[in-house]
Amino acid sequence: MIKWVLLPLLTILLYQIIQFGKQKHIIMKKLLFLLLFYFFLAPEVLIAQGTESFTNLTASGSSYGSGTYTGDNLDTWTYNGARKPSSAYNITGTSIGFGPSGTRNVSSNSGTNGVGDITFSIRSYFTGGNASNRTIEVFVGGVSRGSFTLAAMGVVETHTINSINEDGNVVIQFSSTGSRQIILDDVSWTESVGALPVTLTSFDAKPTFDNSINLTWQTASEENNDYFSIEHSIDGISFREIETQAGNGTTNAIQSYSFLHEEIESGLHYYRLKQVDFDEKFGYSNIITTTIKRSNDEVILTPNPTSNVILIQTKTPFERDADFQILNMQGQVVLSSILQEGTDNLEVNVSTFPVGIYYLQLFVDNEVMMKKIIKH
Repeated sequence: MIKWVLLPLLTILLYQIIQFGKQKHIIMKKLLFLLLFYFFLAPEVLIAQGTESFTNLTASGSSYGSGTYTGDNLDTWTYNGARKPSSAYNITGTSIGFGPSGTRNVSSNSGTNGVGDITFSIRSYFTGGNASNRTIEVFVGGVSRGSFTLAAMGVVETHTINSINEDGNVVIQFSSTGSRQIILDDVSWTESVGALPVTLTSFDAKPTFDNSINLTWQTASEENNDYFSIEHSIDGISFREIETQAGNGTTNAIQSYSFLHEEIESGLHYYRLKQVDFDEKFGYSNIITTTIKRSNDEVILTPNPTSNVILIQTKTPFERDADFQILNMQGQVVLSSILQEGTDNLEVNVSTFPVGIYYLQLFVDNEVMMKKIIKH
């Protein structure tokens, strides 16, 4: 956009050079060269925050199709399976409607500084089916940031996804995957608070034997790094701090960190790092995910800790024999046996085991259920 505003200035400069001669106006020539470079060669700087109402959308009003649309911020949006809804269903001015089958979307490149928060409005289009048939999912940088299903027919719902904080050019994509039509409008996004101010070379989350998740990360360099805040979420949208770890100030040496998130619920878990400088500036890492298998919850060990006998119980009897092993901390098998088909409990004598931590591995239906045993 700014490039085109400068076009009249380029014309004036060129005229002045022609009128007064090239030799007398070296400074003017240099300025002209810089402006020409900016105008024709420099990359377009994309906006870092903005809104989109789709009021001037050029999509057809009678059929679902694909195309592009120049938005309110002169950013180009691409859509497929979309159309202009009839005026009775619009949210603000002209909205954009998605078709009733398959994955439909509208996407746009956003700012070079990333996206911090996103807000958008949705509602049903036509009256067929139920509100629950209409779902919209939001992606930023190719990562799902949440799925939203309409709660009621004909009602405008506004949703906000906070603290995305993805640095670099990102894509905002909305996909309607329900069996009925849906309306989207009034998209707005704010600028990211910034990239992580350290050089993060790895960030991993791995489940352990006892329904815990081991988080590890490594930095190649740090500058003014006060501490890391480890944040956890079960929906990928709302995060809470679960732990902090001190940083290493300013260093060019490789630094390694770890944290064990212990005995958490089964299911999908999301994690991110918030890095905070001594001057309280901060940034976020990418979000990572891992899963605690629900099958682990099927096994109950009592008493645990134990000094003598431990009872292995399952919530429901297995339909076939289940092999199990007990391993020590070195990964060596110290006991193996079978939990027979149709039974839901088995007593195991561990009185001869040395004091320490052991792991039960129960193999059934191509799954491995893992639980920690504490022997005292």
